Amino acid sequence: MRYRRYAPAAALRDVVEHYWPVVSPAPASPVRAVLVPNGRATARGRASTGPS
Repeated sequence: MRYRRYAPAAALRDVVEHYWPVVSPAPASPVRAVLVPNGRATARGRASTGPS
C-alpha cells in the first residue's frame, strides 16, 4: 500500500487542509467499510485501471 499526503493549491488552503491518495491492490471480493464521523469532511472513492 502506498500513502502520501499533499498540500492543496494556494487558492484552496482556506477550505482544504490536505488530501491524499491511498493505492493498494484490489481485494478479491467486495469490501464493506464503515466511516465514522470525526467532524471533518471525508471523500472516499475507488478507481480501477484494469479491464472491467
